[in-house]
Amino acid sequence: MNLRRFRPIGYLLSDKGLAFPLQQTKTSANGSREDQIISIWELLKELESKSYQVDDQLTRLLVATESETRKLAANCCALTVTNVLLEAWRQGIKPRHLIWFWLETDTFETGISHSFFVVDDEGDRIFREEMKLVEGPEPSSHFDRSMFGPAYDSRFNFNMRRWYGRFYQETKIGKSLMLVPAWVRFWTGPKIFYYSGDWKSDIRAIRFLLVAILACLIFLIIRR
Repeated sequence: MNLRRFRPIGYLLSDKGLAFPLQQTKTSANGSREDQIISIWELLKELESKSYQVDDQLTRLLVATESETRKLAANCCALTVTNVLLEAWRQGIKPRHLIWFWLETDTFETGISHSFFVVDDEGDRIFREEMKLVEGPEPSSHFDRSMFGPAYDSRFNFNMRRWYGRFYQETKIGKSLMLVPAWVRFWTGPKIFYYSGDWKSDIRAIRFLLVAILACLIFLIIRR
């Protein structure tokens, strides 16, 4: 896997992702406090069958049950992934049943943002239509790419093409991307990945551009 860029494929949480360490401060109802390092998988197992609420405070997550409160700290990207896993776990979705499909990477003045949509493969539904991993300039804020491993590693994989197609047809964000004229997307984006229903409009855009270029060449020749 390219360590600097994501590709338009589906990713699974890897073994290293499940074992990723979080700094946890657990405070019980009687006031006792315990600081420890806990893996993402250990956290999920401890919360299994419990009712809990998650408060995302950017630099930490607060997970509250009836009997205790947990403060979880890690870099921003790891906390974002953990938050998605906690939301899915609360709904009975196992981590290995989530597939993370890359959409785009944007570079801004102070960092990089990677956009994904997340699928519940077992439940056959799009679980979250947008998730952003934001990396800052400092190394400690970078996303550890080894947390993800490829689920569908071929552009010709039917399941991968099906999920991208469903994203553009079923989600608000996906539908808004499809509203951008094909000739605009051809030059400036956004890119539309593996959507079989869009190839005709792309051909029309290419044909229009070729005709425009030919017309310009004819005009220049006549002018000379």
